Amino acid sequence: MPHKQEGRTTPGTPQHIRRIWRAIAAVGLCLTMLLGGVGGSLALWNDAVTTDAGTIRAGTTGATAAVTSSMTHTYRDAQRVTTSSVDVANTGDVTAQFETRVTLQAGSSAPLANAIQVSTWAVRNVADCTAAAEAPPSSTTLAALTSTALGPVQLDAGASYGYCLRTTMDVSQATGIPSGATVTPVFTTTATVGATWTATAAANATQTFLDDIAPTTPAGLSSTKLSNTSTRLNWTASSDNVGVTRYQVSRDGTSTIIGTPTTPSFTDTTIVAGTSHTYQVRARDAVGNWSQWSPAIKVAGADLTPPSQPQNVKATATSGGNVTITFTASTDNIAVTAYTIYRNGQTQPLATVTAPGTTYSDPTVQQLSTYTYTVTAHDAAGNVSPMSSSATVYTPPSVGSILTIKAAGTTNCLTWKLRGHGGVHSLEMGTCGTGALFGWTFAGVATGAGQPQDYNIVSKYSDPTINAADWYALEQNGNYKVLGTGGSQFIWNVTSTTAGIYQLQTKSDKKCLQTNGSSITTATCNGSTSQQFILTPYTP
Repeated sequence: MPHKQEGRTTPGTPQHIRRIWRAIAAVGLCLTMLLGGVGGSLALWNDAVTTDAGTIRAGTTGATAAVTSSMTHTYRDAQRVTTSSVDVANTGDVTAQFETRVTLQAGSSAPLANAIQVSTWAVRNVADCTAAAEAPPSSTTLAALTSTALGPVQLDAGASYGYCLRTTMDVSQATGIPSGATVTPVFTTTATVGATWTATAAANATQTFLDDIAPTTPAGLSSTKLSNTSTRLNWTASSDNVGVTRYQVSRDGTSTIIGTPTTPSFTDTTIVAGTSHTYQVRARDAVGNWSQWSPAIKVAGADLTPPSQPQNVKATATSGGNVTITFTASTDNIAVTAYTIYRNGQTQPLATVTAPGTTYSDPTVQQLSTYTYTVTAHDAAGNVSPMSSSATVYTPPSVGSILTIKAAGTTNCLTWKLRGHGGVHSLEMGTCGTGALFGWTFAGVATGAGQPQDYNIVSKYSDPTINAADWYALEQNGNYKVLGTGGSQFIWNVTSTTAGIYQLQTKSDKKCLQTNGSSITTATCNGSTSQQFILTPYTP
């Protein structure tokens, strides 16, 4: 009599028994198909059944996927790289084809997924996935890894396979990624037998970005004075791996914060005029990382007020061939420090007078010349007053110079009228010529410092009948005498109010030399043409 064994029929088995086994096989197939969407492990049956003899073999597919704890990682300045693994195992009892794909869990940061670089390589033993392991030179972003598959690989029952992953993030370049952003890659492994039977397993890990990099220190801090009470600070913008959100400005020490601008500029409007301050700046990012304080700069008191214009500028020709310039002191909101003297409109200063001085003596003038002087005042901040009104001076003869004395507006010069040898001589205005009869020496007489020069006006002509050591000199009455016999009557002042025009005034009675045609006399000074003379160098 035929016998049956579990899972097997013999040729002697009756026909109705064979039909029952075929029905059981069909039922098993249906059950497997119904279980196909569950995942994990599944039972399956072979579909080869023979009439006389055959086998119906039961089997299961199973898969597990696991990630190492190192994949759960926080990226920061000192933790930019991690090496982890995905371990895939065939937990079924049949050989299956395994493939692993990566997806990103909902809520993952897309910018962070694009910033993380991933290198992958297959290993038989995930214990080989160490930080010292050599990774392939190529890599892709975590976001791009979702479009590729790890595998496929065929695993026998009970076998396992692994993938190493080295993930790297350059946290110094994290623009647009907020601190605390996360990304969760999900590794889903699918085991496939034939065209229908599958089992799946999944594992995931979360990676986080934390910004712990401070912005760069602000550089190039500088200041621009805007007024006596305000100054503008500017500096080069700091950079940051994510982004600078604002700055702090300190004054006279980092404990005193006077501003928190969002751009690299700040105006301090709380300055007391004339006071000095030191300033520093630092930068902050969104999570509160602060840069170092910039080097301090000192800003002197913002004095933008110039001194007042110097007044009452006067220029006076004095003894010794100098011109003395005097003026009234300027005023300033803080203090005048110096004055600058200019001559004849030149841009190059003639001299500088340190305040509080208000006098300058110009020793570089020439005789019978016109000079115009102006003055400006300065303060310690470099502010300059308006230019003063000008003062003009006409320099008198140099002591000892020999000149001709010509009546203005005529061709007549002061000369001798000779009456014959040993006779009476007289002075007159005669047609200008050359020689000793027209030459006059302006001999200096001692005067006080800073006073106009006094002169003895002595003729170049001498009469041989008179002592050769004596000279004829112009006397205050317009006549002449031998020099030294008349005292103060021989002393003259030479002044001018118009370029090239001079008047000769007696020292004793303050009267001016005057010509009336050909005669010479003295009269009360009135500025008339008859009292005006032109002095020119003597021609022998």
